[in-house]
Amino acid sequence: MESIEFTVLVNSAPLDLTGATITAKARYAKMNSRVGVFSTTITTAAGGVFEIDEQIIDWQPGNWLYSIQFEWPDGTIKVYIEGTFVVTPNKVLS
Repeated sequence: MESIEFTVLVNSAPLDLTGATITAKARYAKMNSRVGVFSTTITTAAGGVFEIDEQIIDWQPGNWLYSIQFEWPDGTIKVYIEGTFVVTPNKVLS
């Protein structure tokens, strides 16, 4: 998977990510026990920009649920981004 860049906006303004820790996790939709974790990097904290780093994933094909969690220096935890994605069997697309 190639890296994916996000800009977090709150009320149309970039959310300052200074001091935040970002955790991205996915859960296989059919079984609660299977969890995948993505590594993340804050690239421009003051501008609200971070990325899910490029990585190789070897996950069960099917529907997955994901959430991106932000933990602030004061211990507050907030989920700003969540959704679903599909993992397809290993295929070469042209």
